Order: sequence, then structure tokens, then C-alpha cells
Amino acid sequence: MESNKINYVELPARDLALNKAFFSKVFGWGFKDYGRSIRLLKTPV
Repeated sequence: MESNKINYVELPARDLALNKAFFSKVFGWGFKDYGRSIRLLKTPV
């Protein structure tokens, strides 16, 4: 069954805090950190 939604994406970043702040402000995304290098992206509905 297709959901027509992106379910996986990798965004390379040198400065994770800066990238998280940018995407949060521009797109309203939220993030949940899982360990040192894995983040869950939460998009607004």
C-alpha cells in the first residue's frame, strides 16, 4: 500500500545544531535524537 509520503531521508551535515535550527525555522520540522548520529524527523501534519 502506498502512502505517498517520504519515510526515509539522509541530510548530511557538519553542524547538526545549525541544521536542526534551520529546518525547524523554515519548515516547522521537529527532531528527536537517538544516540550520537541518528535523528528522527517530525514534520507538521
